[in-house]
Amino acid sequence: MPDSPVLQENGSNLLLQDGELLLLERGIEGIFRYSINDVVAVLEALPVTAVTDPRNARPGTVFVELPTFTVFTQHIADVTMTLRVLGAPPGNTDAANWILQIVDLIMDSDLAVIDGRPTMASIGQQDLPAYDLTIRLASRRI
Repeated sequence: MPDSPVLQENGSNLLLQDGELLLLERGIEGIFRYSINDVVAVLEALPVTAVTDPRNARPGTVFVELPTFTVFTQHIADVTMTLRVLGAPPGNTDAANWILQIVDLIMDSDLAVIDGRPTMASIGQQDLPAYDLTIRLASRRI
């Protein structure tokens, strides 16, 4: 394997072997996982509990959904993600005020919020008041 080229991606070694890219050291990562981690880090710097696993989504959290993207090259992607701010049922004024406060915190952060809309989220068998925020970022392999 010493003849195989080694590429760098955000500190992780990538090994090209038989035309397949193998990720080493940090496990399965990549530009999308790094993008999600960066978004979670920004949210956690706020007084916000960010979750990426739907099994952990509950009232009082912000669920970071999987990204969608368009590609400029194999190294650069225009990434959008939905952040779902989950409030407590039954969706009364107290829940709406809390949701809007969190939405305002996120809009005032370093994340590029491009739109938002109120919604209901079904978690388990319960409908929760929620607000979906779409954020946009560019992700680049180094």
